[in-house]
Amino acid sequence: MIKLKQIFLLRNNGSSYESISKIVQSSRNTVKKYLRLAEQRGYSLQDLAGQGDQELEKLFSQPVQFSKNRYQDLEQLSPWMQKELKRTG
Repeated sequence: MIKLKQIFLLRNNGSSYESISKIVQSSRNTVKKYLRLAEQRGYSLQDLAGQGDQELEKLFSQPVQFSKNRYQDLEQLSPWMQKELKRTG
């Protein structure tokens, strides 16, 4: 979890995804994943950078909760998808 702390510290200091991925030796997508998870869960980078390794592990080892109404969410997109599928080119 030391990598997580580094990711949050570096991003909080304004580093790019690419530079963070080189420093922590993880892929850019992994860096984006954890930063996106932090944003979705409502955590600030400053708070996360101050957390200990065990706290970070607890926060990010929990599975992501998806909407129980996924079908309804998808159904709302149906008119847009049908319109897009009818387009040519």
